[in-house]
Amino acid sequence: MVRIPPYRKCYKDMNKNRNPKNQIRPDFNISGLRGNNPVDRDSSPEWAIRYAQQILIDKVGVEGQSRLESSRVLIVGAGGLGGIVASYLVAAGVGTVGIADGNSVELANLHRQVVYSTEHVGSSKVNVLSTRLRNANPAVDIYTYDRLDESNADGMIKTFGLVLDCSDNYPTRFLVNETCKRRGKTLVSAAIEDFNGQLGVFEPSGPCYQCLICEPPDPRVALCRVGTKALGPLSGLIGSWQALEAMRQVIGLPGRLTGCMLLFDGLTNDIQIIRLRKDPQCPVCSKMNVQLSG
Repeated sequence: MVRIPPYRKCYKDMNKNRNPKNQIRPDFNISGLRGNNPVDRDSSPEWAIRYAQQILIDKVGVEGQSRLESSRVLIVGAGGLGGIVASYLVAAGVGTVGIADGNSVELANLHRQVVYSTEHVGSSKVNVLSTRLRNANPAVDIYTYDRLDESNADGMIKTFGLVLDCSDNYPTRFLVNETCKRRGKTLVSAAIEDFNGQLGVFEPSGPCYQCLICEPPDPRVALCRVGTKALGPLSGLIGSWQALEAMRQVIGLPGRLTGCMLLFDGLTNDIQIIRLRKDPQCPVCSKMNVQLSG
């Protein structure tokens, strides 16, 4: 059994070793952190201060932070999931972030799209979100796209190293999945509905999203939005999980969900992780196989 010290003792011990705000530990070598960094954006100590608590993590360090800053991540969808994902990745220092969404802020969605407020209703999501993100971390390059469809998906996705699907409809999900498969991009896909959330990672050589969902469960809901019925905190939870998975993919941390699907039940707090398999009848994978053999 692990003995937990009394709360007051813990509190005193924490304050005893706590550093003053925005001060770097004496053994924290700023010049060492920045000297070999290939994406050094600023000669001031601000870089080290901003990312110090990430760099101090053993499995991140300078190399992990450098990988984040060298990465290019595309986020498809700027709603409840996308807003959370973008906020954390920009704060973490991902070098280039693209955001694709053609919708405007709606009052009915504010309960879960917490990066927006009432004054933003009617405004473009990508415009509002990009302004917020640039203020949060000016060092990150942010690109916005007011649509993603068959005419521009290929050209857009090929310029990014990692794609995060936060969209809310099946046609977009299928388009992003097929384009990622064709372009050899890893796809981190998340969705929420009611009390449930899911998070899956599909790499080019493994099963794809349509190996899991070959076609919409019902043709009548093919164009319906996914996640319109969901409690707000579920967006924050799954969105944070998706951002964490993106960072694990970029840095190369252990425990990545590659080839797996995580399922979360918000009523019971049950978590399942299932291993995905290629579907021989998958319309996307079978098409790619034919193209490769031809």
